Amino acid sequence: MLGHDYAAAADIYSFGIVLAQLSSLETQPYAFEPCSRYLLPFRIAHEGLRPAMPSTCPQWYADLVAACVHTEPDARPTADGIVARLQARLSAGLRRIDDNELVEHTLVASSRSSIVIHGSHVGSPVAIKYFLQRTPRQVNEIVERMAALQSAHTVPLLGVTSAPALVMRYMPFNLRTWLQDGPIGWRRTRLVALRLAEAMAFLHNAGVVHGHLVPTNVFLDADDGVRLSDFGVDHDELESSTIDDDAAGFWTAPERLQGEAASVAADVFGLGLLFALLETQQEPYGSMRENASCRLMQIVAGNLRPLFTSSCPRWYSHLALDCMAHDPSHRPTATQVVATLVSNVEDFL
Repeated sequence: MLGHDYAAAADIYSFGIVLAQLSSLETQPYAFEPCSRYLLPFRIAHEGLRPAMPSTCPQWYADLVAACVHTEPDARPTADGIVARLQARLSAGLRRIDDNELVEHTLVASSRSSIVIHGSHVGSPVAIKYFLQRTPRQVNEIVERMAALQSAHTVPLLGVTSAPALVMRYMPFNLRTWLQDGPIGWRRTRLVALRLAEAMAFLHNAGVVHGHLVPTNVFLDADDGVRLSDFGVDHDELESSTIDDDAAGFWTAPERLQGEAASVAADVFGLGLLFALLETQQEPYGSMRENASCRLMQIVAGNLRPLFTSSCPRWYSHLALDCMAHDPSHRPTATQVVATLVSNVEDFL
């Protein structure tokens, strides 16, 4: 308004106005100010007029808005600083669950680093995840990352115990068990593929690498919505069995089998494998006669990829194979995968 050059601080100011709108649910942040639209810019620029926050607004939120719309641009927080504040509030607001409130039922899954138990919390089914090889500080870091990424694309994190252990919503159907019910049909196949790609794009756009995209870490809601789990851990430190085990190796990108770190490109390779699973309803490479070691060697060399059924549309198989390109730099991004699926929307009908 004062004619200065546009800078990042101006974006932060605009973001603060958006935060104020979200709090008040008013599309016009100054709608109730008793002044004309000609006088309003003067009051904003020279008198420090700012949107009024509702009385129900939490103080920390009002303070964040005030910081973003500070009169002095240099006094406004950076985007990273805003993210840090929001993440801190999300993790701080996570419920602390008393161990005595939990009832453990059956073991769901186990590995060298963790176990997952089906249990209940005040009558509601939950999944309880205990970490075996991590310090409380490391677990708290995982909790913070998971809490910051709560959305329709992730398994809901309900709270944390003093152990510490994660308490999550229990979801009975992962992708593998869901497919065991029989043929799902073309429309549902493509819908789940789209939801899966959207979930992966959500993580990647948040700067998070999943690192272990396998059927047992993909869960489905009653309406076929896809939710991801096991995305908050440091996958560079996963136990060796995750990579060395033959079955797990078949879900792993070639560069990961050669010891490279987890990456968004490796996640996209896993996305292509899951697309093949959805279309064929068979484990990748499961119909091939070579022994496991030979198959893994061919995967690493780029000579082996899953097969698709004869009825699979070419655009779909091409998309999945593009995701599984041997050169990671040749794979599409998750956002590009979503765009391709959406552009073929007529195939969903």
